[in-house]
Amino acid sequence: DPSDRAEPVLMSFRRPHFSLNAQGAVVGVFWSPPFEGPLHAPLEDVPRYYRAYKALHQAIEEAPRLHHRLLPGEMLVFNNRRMLHGRAAFSLP
Repeated sequence: DPSDRAEPVLMSFRRPHFSLNAQGAVVGVFWSPPFEGPLHAPLEDVPRYYRAYKALHQAIEEAPRLHHRLLPGEMLVFNNRRMLHGRAAFSLP
């Protein structure tokens, strides 16, 4: 939690969770709950939004994961818009 630090910060960013091309195909998925700002949606859409949000969150949590600790000199390169990725907490020596 970025607000639970010796020097707290507030981070937020607004964008849709899904980006579509002109044909309506999904071309980007954006998922970063710690950095989401408040929901800006019509009141009647809020329950449906949170049902979908919960379903997507659950699908992400249940998806297979690859865990790999990089060694000195290693690098991992991937297309940011093609792979959902994250990182575990770390501490400096």
